[in-house]
Amino acid sequence: MRFSIIIPSYNVEPYISDCIHGLQRQTYADFQAIIVDDGSTDETVAVARRLVEDDPRFQLIEQARHNGPGSARNTGLDHATGDFLLFLDSDDYYVPEALELINSYIEVH
Repeated sequence: MRFSIIIPSYNVEPYISDCIHGLQRQTYADFQAIIVDDGSTDETVAVARRLVEDDPRFQLIEQARHNGPGSARNTGLDHATGDFLLFLDSDDYYVPEALELINSYIEVH
């Protein structure tokens, strides 16, 4: 596994689908995405689960209570297996070529 991408999420129902779709559209596919829900009270988990259920690159971890993004990131770290670690906020997204460009830069340097 080249990249592990940790995505802490908390009450981001309006944004999580753009975040996930951005990863699903990557031109470089050797990654794992670890979505750690930090006790959301909206439909964040339901939206994420529906979008990633058939994509083995994604793992959804649900924390029972809200502990903050640091805790969610640490939980993601416990499950990361990639050579390189990336963090992606759940209200952001990567353009389709992002991982390919990062990998190209790593290969050159």
